[in-house]
Amino acid sequence: MAQEKDIPAAGEDIAPALEKLDAFRREKYASYQKHKKTAALLALVLVPAALLIDANMLPDTDFPIAAICSLLLLTVWAIAPRLTYAAAYKKHALPALAALLGDFTYQEDGKIPAEDMRPSKILPHYDRITSEDYFKGRYKNTDVCFAEIKLEEEQRTMKYERGKYVEKKEFVAVFQGIAVLVTMPENKFFGHTIAVRNRGSIAEYLHEKATGLKRADLVSPAFEKDYDVYTSDQVEARYLIDPLMIERIQALKGFYDTEGISLAYYDNRFLALIPSEKNLFEPPKIDIRTLHPEILLALKQEIENVLHIVDQLRLYDPRKHRD
Repeated sequence: MAQEKDIPAAGEDIAPALEKLDAFRREKYASYQKHKKTAALLALVLVPAALLIDANMLPDTDFPIAAICSLLLLTVWAIAPRLTYAAAYKKHALPALAALLGDFTYQEDGKIPAEDMRPSKILPHYDRITSEDYFKGRYKNTDVCFAEIKLEEEQRTMKYERGKYVEKKEFVAVFQGIAVLVTMPENKFFGHTIAVRNRGSIAEYLHEKATGLKRADLVSPAFEKDYDVYTSDQVEARYLIDPLMIERIQALKGFYDTEGISLAYYDNRFLALIPSEKNLFEPPKIDIRTLHPEILLALKQEIENVLHIVDQLRLYDPRKHRD
């Protein structure tokens, strides 16, 4: 993977694709400016006409249906060039960016197999999973995949409507962010170790009962103030959550500005769940050129910060702590 290079050098291989995409961006930006102006002028005519329709043809409702619909249609038409550019950006820029990492590919609608993550014991209970911006590849003899995911739980509530109680169902997000799954073909952990955000003594007791794991005795009191670590192998846990790995974890936490990272070491896999409310791989604004160095650097750094933790995993040999 290309490192320690400035953006022009690191981006030489993808420059032609990005230059073509930037020409497309300029075309769509010009269309977007025209659409906005035209939509504003049309709104001056269509909205008053729609309000008259609401008043004369729909007198039994106070909701301006025609006016709202006309504004909605104008808005969709006005931003259509932006949406077209965003779709083109994901189709062309992100696959090219993935190629910078080496043997990586990108799929907008790809996803990490749920059956590979379920044994981790760090997934919250969920009823629905959605995924986007999926990267998959080989990095230093490990298989790595990561994607933005949302886990949602179905909740039911009773609401009083029109003189009676009605059951309402809705999906509530229990996790939103990036999931990173690393598979090590040559190594397998002896035990199962997880690290989750510290949630107090009662939650700790319940977590032990639910996972069947015991609280790990680490050598970093500062880390244990933020995280609860559970394991089926106390010795292995101390090897895995060592000072350098703690440093990597804290760096991820700081980069993504989150307090709730969850980690799991199980079988021959490592899973990290990094909460984030922002869409990490969304395209820049349409008025910012595609080849802007800061945009390329930010995207590349997001991926590299995830891969840095793999470097630390590769230093661990499960057989060593048995010698």
